Amino acid sequence: MLRPYRFTGEGRRIIAVDGEGNDIDGRHAYTLLAAADDRGEIRRHIAHDDSRKPGVPGVTQPNYGLSSKACFDFLLDLAEDAPSDLLVAFSFTYDAVKICSDLPLPNLLELAATERTEWDGYRIDFRPRKYFGISQPKYGRKRCADGMTRYVRQAKVWDAFGYFQSSFVKALENTGKGVFTDEERALIEEIAFMKRHRSHFENMDDQRILEYCYSEVSLLAKMMRDVIVNTERMGLFPKSFHGSSAIAYTWMKDNRIPNFIGNAGLSDDVVNAAYFGGRFETTCVGYVGKGYAYDIRSAYPAVMVNLPCLAHATSRRVSDFVPGKYGVYLVGSKTSGDWAPFPIRIDRDAAKAHTLTPNRSASEWLRPLMTRQVLFAHGGRRWVWQDELEVVRRHYGADAIPVYDGYVLDIGCDHRPFAGVQKLYDDRAELKKLHDGRQMVIKLLVNSLYGKTAQSVGHQPKKGVTHADIERRRIHARETSTPLDLSDLIEPPETLCRIWAGMITSGTRAKILDLMLSAGSVISVATDGIISTKPIPGLEDHKRLGDWEFEEYEDLVIYQNGVYAYKAFDDDSGEWVQKVKTRGFSPQDITPEMLREAWDSGLWSVAPKDDARGFVAMRLAMKRKDPLDVMGQWLTQRRPVDFIPTKRHLTINPFSLEKRPDCLPTVPYELDYDTESLPYVPHQTWEDVAELEGWIGDGNDDDDLPFIQDELAVS
Repeated sequence: MLRPYRFTGEGRRIIAVDGEGNDIDGRHAYTLLAAADDRGEIRRHIAHDDSRKPGVPGVTQPNYGLSSKACFDFLLDLAEDAPSDLLVAFSFTYDAVKICSDLPLPNLLELAATERTEWDGYRIDFRPRKYFGISQPKYGRKRCADGMTRYVRQAKVWDAFGYFQSSFVKALENTGKGVFTDEERALIEEIAFMKRHRSHFENMDDQRILEYCYSEVSLLAKMMRDVIVNTERMGLFPKSFHGSSAIAYTWMKDNRIPNFIGNAGLSDDVVNAAYFGGRFETTCVGYVGKGYAYDIRSAYPAVMVNLPCLAHATSRRVSDFVPGKYGVYLVGSKTSGDWAPFPIRIDRDAAKAHTLTPNRSASEWLRPLMTRQVLFAHGGRRWVWQDELEVVRRHYGADAIPVYDGYVLDIGCDHRPFAGVQKLYDDRAELKKLHDGRQMVIKLLVNSLYGKTAQSVGHQPKKGVTHADIERRRIHARETSTPLDLSDLIEPPETLCRIWAGMITSGTRAKILDLMLSAGSVISVATDGIISTKPIPGLEDHKRLGDWEFEEYEDLVIYQNGVYAYKAFDDDSGEWVQKVKTRGFSPQDITPEMLREAWDSGLWSVAPKDDARGFVAMRLAMKRKDPLDVMGQWLTQRRPVDFIPTKRHLTINPFSLEKRPDCLPTVPYELDYDTESLPYVPHQTWEDVAELEGWIGDGNDDDDLPFIQDELAVS
């Protein structure tokens, strides 16, 4: 007999929910909430009755749409009718914020800070991009079929966006054959049309909007069954359904990965100081022309395959580099050139020294720097792992990279915790040939493993500790201006291992840097890929884990780190097609044509379209002075993209030029040799850690758009 939470065969039913909104009397209102299942057995909805709630100034916001209670009861009734059903949604943050419109400000502040609040007999649990839960404790508890005790009136809507990480329309189009009927697949075009015209719903027939919403939820329910069933075909049975990280966590637990975690006797100070993320830099901004892009196939998983067991490892202090051993070292950088070798997290003094006017000269223009900003700069001291140090010493020589302190790891066993990743990668290649849906599950799984080792999200209260205890500690630290320490109240995720995380990112940076320094023609780097002005010989692609993929670019223009436009050859059409890479904004709001026109006109920035809007989510609203006015509203978004590079500086003041050259070179910062790197500071509060994962999406759907979205946590 299958366990109650399994979905293979005649397992649990999946119900998808989604809502729609419209502008009413100058405010955006939530006017429709619908649900449908994957079997065609359920079609339910509630619609706005044109009532208005003016709100109480300073207490509740105006609500011209569905009431919170009506939405809560709709979800609770769905779950009560069939408690074993799985409720899912796609990018539910928008809906959750609108559903909570009637909550008083103190409850909204509590919900934003602690992810939980109680109001008028309802308990609301909301973890953005994970789930939205509603329950009524007054009705008591019951024992369910899976042996767990739950509230009689309880519903949890899992946010499925993390499985697809694209717009809803793209997710539908990418769904494998056999999931949808021909009639259902024909609905995708109508869904895409309605997505494009959501700002004009007030001019559309209500019945058409309702059928559009039903189409969305019924197809989402089927997509989710396909994902979950293929996950179970892999022998994986997650108990959470918020995306690829849930699959990765299940695989790690099944393979006993937490049993291999340890600190090898290293202090948290050293481990955190040696942890840096990916590298984003460009040596120029402007017209490049021909470009050759090389990317590492599954870069992080390729490093993970050879990670050591830390449960049986010890460390010993050394005064110099020990080749061939895992180790972490405090090193300097007496280097120069287009590429600085190591990252460094600058302190307040270094940031000020390279920002103040007296430090500028006629031949140098500097962008203001921020404390804790990560740069790749010449000079300074930082802790790095062995892979980067070995590569840099080979290219620059040992004299240029002094070692001031270090620890090597003595590995006491031959365990390779992530050795199974290689088989997963190979299996996926075979499954792709068979058009087997399990290949997508493997892709999600493999690409999420690194995140589970590095995650700060997922800290849980220790036994006997409540969310209120944590919030009181947070408030006390803020009011007394004392450091926040929650170590006695919460425990980290059991898959967190910042030693592994540091080795993974360091190993990837090392492989990229080796190519950058060897080729001599690299002009841009983005984590696991580079762009070169010339073909780089010797980089064969056999489609193996860690091999290099290649793509040729025409008409390449680089505007900023990670922001560039180019043409790539399309095999289907046989033509060169315009494409754009963006970071921090939607290509629908700032198009490639807008970027090109601004550059050609000699401008140094470009603003979004006049009608570009962003949704104000709960956490961002609660940090503003007018939270009740802006929460859940679509506001004009005018943050421009400028062409001044970050993390490097131009060699000339761009505003002093009479005529801008086609391409402007950039150079690394140079720091004093004794500048010490700051450590990575793990995020501990719910308010911080819930934002660490950030927002992923391409902005094709309004409900996927960020509004400078609940800011990413940066350290």
